[in-house]
Amino acid sequence: MKKTMLQQIADSLSLSRVTVWKVLNNRPGVAPETAQRVLEAVRKAQQGNTPGSSGSVSLDPDIKSITLVAARANSATFWTQIVDQIASDLLLQKIRFNYVPIDALQIPLSEISDILSPNKTDGKIVLNVYDEKIISILSRINLPKVFFDTLPGYTVNDLNGDLILLDGEYAVGTITNDLIYKGCRRIGFIGDIHYARTNFMRWKGFTDAMENNSLALENRFCLTKINSYRDDISAFLNGLDEMPDAFVCVNDYVAFLVLNILNDYRLSDTGKPILTGYDDSREFLLDQHGITTVHVKNKLLGKKLVNQLLFRIENPEADFEEIVIIPKVVFRTQAFKKD
Repeated sequence: MKKTMLQQIADSLSLSRVTVWKVLNNRPGVAPETAQRVLEAVRKAQQGNTPGSSGSVSLDPDIKSITLVAARANSATFWTQIVDQIASDLLLQKIRFNYVPIDALQIPLSEISDILSPNKTDGKIVLNVYDEKIISILSRINLPKVFFDTLPGYTVNDLNGDLILLDGEYAVGTITNDLIYKGCRRIGFIGDIHYARTNFMRWKGFTDAMENNSLALENRFCLTKINSYRDDISAFLNGLDEMPDAFVCVNDYVAFLVLNILNDYRLSDTGKPILTGYDDSREFLLDQHGITTVHVKNKLLGKKLVNQLLFRIENPEADFEEIVIIPKVVFRTQAFKKD
């Protein structure tokens, strides 16, 4: 597997990828001499001399810098892999990468427009941002932009830019149909469907599959509004007087939480509900528990975001695009599958 440019530079200097990231984003905590070594390595990389690279890459004179606006992007491997790939691709193309972790920096709403003004950046990628006020500001800034996911109900016209989504209707519908084929009849859903449009798409895939199979949707087995994941899910599960045959979880993190909470219930193997997830996040080790999921190719997603923004910058008059990526379902069999 080809390493990202950030990792190549880190390896060449015997540093961590985090240290390289700090230098490139002017963050504290790096010794001056170390920062100088990193900057020199980046300069050589932009000349095509990074270890493992195959030569220089021409610079598009019309592209100077791209800004990534992200929230909680360092909270999970799923997001950091996308950020790393975006940084790597832009470095390869000699495009300056500006990273604005909007929540970590606690940027006042009044300053967002100034930070992202057209005289400071040529375009922006918006990642994992679901705050309505922030999205409203970002959509009004007259810059080429690509969003990865957004709030439920929002369209490209609301965002004034392109939108890339991960399919949920087909994938989760397929998962739900598989559970029904295996004999599950009472199936619940756990995930905040008001948080993100992709979450709502997964809920729709679930409910459509239940309806198409003439199965009742039992609201008591569904948790669709979540504020504090661990607390709310624990309270929800503790409030059930019986378990359904299966829970369709909105992502692997939720499936991981449900799995660990249920492990404390001392249920028999046949009494445990089947769980499914989404993302195929290796950090949760759900493959060791046979939990079906949906495999998202994070690095290719990062490339897609970069390529779409470059297209948008080069073709500002093109109609806005909503792009739905269809990832593959990874079917697994849990040891405590229902009889």
